[in-house]
Amino acid sequence: MKQFKLILACLLCIVCMTECSHDNQGFPDEIIFPTNGGRISLVSESKIFEGCFRISGETQSCDTEYDDSESDSILITYDWLSVKARIGGKEIILTANEKKSANDVLDLSINFDPEPEARIKVKRK
Repeated sequence: MKQFKLILACLLCIVCMTECSHDNQGFPDEIIFPTNGGRISLVSESKIFEGCFRISGETQSCDTEYDDSESDSILITYDWLSVKARIGGKEIILTANEKKSANDVLDLSINFDPEPEARIKVKRK
């Protein structure tokens, strides 16, 4: 009976850890760009449906067009980081400019509807 209780307790712990984990929509928790900038493409687990992007608490961007012949696009730029995506798509593209400011860490949050928010810490060395 003690073994059964021990096994049950272990299973309960595993279930709790799985339920409480944050999958971040398949995105990494952190991305690091080199000092000279660059471009990184990421793919989410969920489609972006009228999602909103926010960089480091600044004004969010929702359904903003960028000139790529499609109107259902999102573009947000703050400091040295630009992020763009298509509504209904799963890919986001992060572009970092060369290091010109002292701010080397930005927080990116992406709202999925009705899915949970994804958060990525974007750093520059």
